[in-house]
Order: sequence, then structure tokens, then C-alpha cells
Amino acid sequence: MNEFEILDPTSEQEPEAWALSAPLNRRRDTRFGLLDISKPRGDLFLDELERLMRGRGYEVSRFRKPTMTRPAAAEMVSEIAQTCDAAVIALAD
Repeated sequence: MNEFEILDPTSEQEPEAWALSAPLNRRRDTRFGLLDISKPRGDLFLDELERLMRGRGYEVSRFRKPTMTRPAAAEMVSEIAQTCDAAVIALAD
């Protein structure tokens, strides 16, 4: 089994431990949430990713933060968690 080290870029003195999620059962009804954090050109990445995912038959929901300088609203995070099986967050410049 492969092991992965996931680095958290925040400046925490005591890094938080994270467990990997179980692999997705990639059924055709799997819904992916794509979150644009409003950085320049993140939407271009997500547009292409959405096109590829839809081409493979997956359902896609798009979300966008109003600004990159603030965390996503709790309501948005909750909606993504409740309606999507997995999420991709676009970071770009």
C-alpha cells in the first residue's frame, strides 16, 4: 500500500491530523462539486474539468466564493457536503 504525506500550507504550530477518505465508488450518478475560490483563471481550469467530467457521464455542480480573501461561507460548505460526493477546489493564477 502506498503512503502519502499531505502538507498543510497554513501556519499552524500544531498541524492538524487528517485522514484520507475512502476511494469513491465512481458510479455514473456520482456528483462532483467544483468550487471556484475567485482567483484569476480558476474558472478556466474548472470549465475544462467540468467538460471532461460531464463527458464521462458525471454530474457536476458549480460553486463560487465571492472573494478569494475570505473563507467559503458555512452555508456554501454545508451545501457542497450535503449535495456532492466529492469536491475540487480550484487554485490558480
